[in-house]
Amino acid sequence: MGVFVAPRANAQLPDLAVTSVYWTGQPVAGQSFMVTMVVTNFGPGAASGGWIDEWVLSTSSSLTNAVANVTLQLGRQSHSIAPNASYTNTQTWTLSGVPSGQFYVIGFADVFNNLVESDESNNTLAVPITLAIPDLAVTSVTFSGEAVVGQPLTVSMVVTNIGSGFANGAWYDEFVLSSSPSLADAVPGGTFNFTLSHTVPTNGSYTVNQNITLPAVPVGQYYLIGVADDQNNVEESTYANNTQAVPITLAAPDLAVASVSWAGQPVAGQLLALTLVVTNIGSGFASGEHYDAFILSSNATLAGEVPNGRFLYATSQS
Repeated sequence: MGVFVAPRANAQLPDLAVTSVYWTGQPVAGQSFMVTMVVTNFGPGAASGGWIDEWVLSTSSSLTNAVANVTLQLGRQSHSIAPNASYTNTQTWTLSGVPSGQFYVIGFADVFNNLVESDESNNTLAVPITLAIPDLAVTSVTFSGEAVVGQPLTVSMVVTNIGSGFANGAWYDEFVLSSSPSLADAVPGGTFNFTLSHTVPTNGSYTVNQNITLPAVPVGQYYLIGVADDQNNVEESTYANNTQAVPITLAAPDLAVASVSWAGQPVAGQLLALTLVVTNIGSGFASGEHYDAFILSSNATLAGEVPNGRFLYATSQS
């Protein structure tokens, strides 16, 4: 069993004091920044051994008001600090789950008192800090071209950071086709999400341009909803403005056979030149490849189709 031996009153003891705490970059909730503390040995004796330093985020200059689970410790480090000498400790700190506002960063040297010192009261230094936070807002949702069921559509949304801090990282944005301005009424097959990396400063914007294929739903009035950060990967001051809905009218084609004709005398076993005229009487354009057919029937219905009397032809429109 180890025995602790108290130092003699006249021993040349060290005295660690945090003399400076500062950071680099804008402190933003949910983001990383560099924090630094400078520790000076004011005692007459050298500070030798291993100890742990810590950064604490607090709502006041006191450790008793530390924000729960928002500390940063550097593992036990070995030092040999002569009298009046200093060392600098710099680390990357990510402030997750913290709201924006006024706080203090407290640098704490030798947090567990591993080093015997002449004075432990100066092992901390508190510096006020203002934490910013981003706020992504969808400011515009547009589409170009005719919106036709089952066809591609070019869609676009503009997202602006109206918060006090930058937004950085990768998150999902999405477009949703809905029967109302609410995401709760999204139609089946009408959700399209995309992940991209962004760095968006305060008052900065980015644009999402995508091509989506509209689902096969009935024609009529719908809403196209743009959603920024749909999975809430970014810590924001509010998520209430992450959507914007704009009305959209979906059309559909309706191909109708206008006429069927032939040239020459129809003779069994001989070639016959046939003509089919098809008109789109629908509200939307028809595009893509499909098959037209000529069918020889014993009556005016498809049910009377004769054996080997069907002739298919691939065709396409654009």
